[in-house]
Amino acid sequence: MTWSLNDSKLIYGVDQNDLYFLDINDQGELLLKLKDQSISFNEIINLVKSQFNSSSLSSVPSFTLRIPQLITEQISKLNTCFQSAIHQYQYSGNFQGIYPIKVNSLSYVLETIKANSPSYAFEAGTVNELDVLLSLLRDDKTRMIMCNGVKDSDYIDKIRGALNDGYSIVISLESCSESTTILDLIDHDLLKLALRIKPYPTVKSHWGSSSGRDSKFGLSIHEFKRIINLLEKRGVKDKVIAIHAHPGSQIIDIDGLRFFVLYLSNRYLELKRLGFTNLNNIDFGGGIPINYDNRLPSDILDNYVKTLVLTLKETITDSDVQPNIWIEAGRFLTAPSSLIIVETIALYSIFPSEESLNDHKAMISSMLEKITHPSSILNLFSHWTELQSPTIDSNVNEILKTEILMKHLKLAIREKMMNFDDEQKFNRIFDLDLDEIFYEIYSPEHILIGNFSVFNTIIDWLLVGQYFPILPIDNLDHQPVSLARLVDKTCDSDGEISIYHPVFNEEKILYTKDGFPLTVKDKKFNLMGFPIGCLPTNFPYYLVIALTGAYQDNIKMHHNLIEPLSSIIIKHENGQWTITSSSQIDYLVDGVIALKTELINNQLIKKISVPKLREAKPLVYENRYTITQKGFRIFKSESEPLFTVDRSTGIKVLDNLLGGGIARGSVVLVEINGEINYFPFFLTLLYNYLTLNHGVIIHSNVQMNVNRILEEFERGQCDISDYLRDGNIVFLDKYNRSVTAVEAKEIRDMINLDDMLAITVEMMQAFGSDTEVVVFGDLTDDVNILNERDFLKLFALQSYNIKEHNAISFSFINYNAVDKKILARLRTTSDVIIRLSRENYSNYIECLKSTTGATFLAKNIEFKKSYPMIEIVE
Repeated sequence: MTWSLNDSKLIYGVDQNDLYFLDINDQGELLLKLKDQSISFNEIINLVKSQFNSSSLSSVPSFTLRIPQLITEQISKLNTCFQSAIHQYQYSGNFQGIYPIKVNSLSYVLETIKANSPSYAFEAGTVNELDVLLSLLRDDKTRMIMCNGVKDSDYIDKIRGALNDGYSIVISLESCSESTTILDLIDHDLLKLALRIKPYPTVKSHWGSSSGRDSKFGLSIHEFKRIINLLEKRGVKDKVIAIHAHPGSQIIDIDGLRFFVLYLSNRYLELKRLGFTNLNNIDFGGGIPINYDNRLPSDILDNYVKTLVLTLKETITDSDVQPNIWIEAGRFLTAPSSLIIVETIALYSIFPSEESLNDHKAMISSMLEKITHPSSILNLFSHWTELQSPTIDSNVNEILKTEILMKHLKLAIREKMMNFDDEQKFNRIFDLDLDEIFYEIYSPEHILIGNFSVFNTIIDWLLVGQYFPILPIDNLDHQPVSLARLVDKTCDSDGEISIYHPVFNEEKILYTKDGFPLTVKDKKFNLMGFPIGCLPTNFPYYLVIALTGAYQDNIKMHHNLIEPLSSIIIKHENGQWTITSSSQIDYLVDGVIALKTELINNQLIKKISVPKLREAKPLVYENRYTITQKGFRIFKSESEPLFTVDRSTGIKVLDNLLGGGIARGSVVLVEINGEINYFPFFLTLLYNYLTLNHGVIIHSNVQMNVNRILEEFERGQCDISDYLRDGNIVFLDKYNRSVTAVEAKEIRDMINLDDMLAITVEMMQAFGSDTEVVVFGDLTDDVNILNERDFLKLFALQSYNIKEHNAISFSFINYNAVDKKILARLRTTSDVIIRLSRENYSNYIECLKSTTGATFLAKNIEFKKSYPMIEIVE
């Protein structure tokens, strides 16, 4: 069979449709194309190795390649397509793109859309997603945010706060109960509403259940009527600016799309007649398909857009009321922007490599004679079944001979099938229900082991059977030698992505060298494996899994404790290709902890540093994430400081013992007996630092006890209630409540130390260089939950950052409940140690109840003034 480069482009799907950004050069290398410039994946891998890998490493591990410029390209393509259709059909409405961040909320995606598309809106479906958008758009509050999804009290409260802060939010009403609550709680002058309607026409798609009367989403027709009455009764019909529905995802049913548009158009006209004068928009949701397997028509986007615009034009003929078109395109924008570069480390073969057929030539010839036309493959079924299962008493040599026979028999059958002239050969096989024997004959015989996990890279393959194209990075100019399977390194049989969709080709059927069909002329069928130009003998050998930028980063499993892949961002700017490392931590906490191991005095010492966070503006006066996704605010204090000495703790004797107070950059360990109440001591410190106008960050479950603290604390002389409300104070509640040892294991699996540290660092930066920052933390829960190593690591890292930011930290711990070795390590890392015990506690309480700045008995107070290097010894 003659083979051309165009044949290769056809079967791999490159340089066309949604793999337009990939190509093959004359040397058979896979290329990435941006701005009419190209770079081979071999070059990309070498760049990564030279820039990020140690010279001692012989290979580059698997990684995710991020291509933000493709997001901009997809937005431009979508805008151009809609503008063209609007112009062609003389439609008077405008197009508005909306990006639902559930598709991919990584910072490179959000920042790219924000920076390159000033008019593009965003959609949040949960309070957590809204938190992200409020942070992203804090300097761009006029950009529209569509709030979809079920709205509990936290979500509604967050929306209300954002509206009061000047954000532009459209609230999608999705139930009668949430509509009533929203109208009760939110200032009507700030409202912009969309009615999310359940689309009764069903549109066939991969997720077609999103439409129809049984859909999870939207107002049923009776609820829709009740909402109309409610809005009229409350006098807020003029606040409705849009109606909204979702047809599903990956829509290729153009007729179904037309009925969907008709249904929404009729509801729109009906509402206009009922006096909804400001209703000028229809949000048609998502649905624009990505051509994952290259089987969709090349003009599918054009057909989708033209069908939508033309149906609107024909239904709503009055140009004065033709609505603007809102489209929530997520998958279409981001799917091309991410690729998985898989390092394969070994090749396994299903059958032995021995070629001796002396014992089997006659049998194979006899069996082949029974195949006179495609459907006669059925004549082999009984023999095939017998060969598949060796007898119980077969020895190793007998099984080996059978495997050799199977290998050559399958190859001989595939070769004979290739020679039939019948163009409908595969269709006839399926018509005769010969799927089982067909897939046995056409099952790949080679397995590549990938150094990655399917569970945290392409989880949609396992969850919903989403197809992802797999491409080798070289030898693409050759006729593929065979099909191969790709399996991951997890201990799970589901850890495999091995499927190939032969593409349509009316001219001829293309094959691998060993007889696997790569194209079809009519009926669809799928094969296991993927085409490969040659079977690798040297490793590592690299593959590309394409179109992974939608949903895969937001939906992952931590199977076998395999960490997510590293991320590399590639761009072509100013005539050069540049690559940078990108953190996979979520948008609000993408600080990265760097660990460097050195040999010092014959000991392996792991030195810890925290590079600067992503370049973001200071978090001043904004709601942001905490570990448990609870919001916090930073307020400006207008109170005069009670103590004017900058280093003062507010406790005179303690100040004297410490030479005037506690210096900036100090790590203070407060050891307490679990039988006593340390809150008065804590509150004295808190009150002092708040009145000094310092920033204060409180960790752990202290927030849960604020009311109890206030009850126990003497009001009047030291009333901190106003400062808790208005001071520079942040609550960071790590576990949301006190945790018992029984619960520790379950919670430990959910804790990300990097996140905890990154958030603390980000909050310290939020106060700015002009504000002194004090961090309070209760270590007791940390000891219960984390293992010893992680606990000490957390404390060391936080101590490091306290010094880096010239802050002060007070860490409280029950010294009776901690292993002595752990306590000793904590002391080593601390600059000041204070021990509160029952012996001096009662006298201390009396001091607090007297006058501000009362003396504090020094008995049993321990301290030191050393500044050790922060180390974790292996």
